[in-house]
Amino acid sequence: MDRFAGAGVPPGEKENREVSMADQSREDRIRQRAYELWEKEGKPEGADLRFWEQAMGEIDEEDQRQDMSGKRARRAGA
Repeated sequence: MDRFAGAGVPPGEKENREVSMADQSREDRIRQRAYELWEKEGKPEGADLRFWEQAMGEIDEEDQRQDMSGKRARRAGA
């Protein structure tokens, strides 16, 4: 008998899926931001890495600000 039958997801798998979904969401956000930056700069050839790195930095900064504001809100409500 399958010990996971009816359980849906094996132990640990849910956490792995959530992390990979978060990573995918982050990557999608970076990709979109890089594309927007590339368009804004006139679509220059050969600058993909520069735009990717800039987008990654911007997304990371946004996430850090959001994390910090969430921590402040939790402390205020505690």
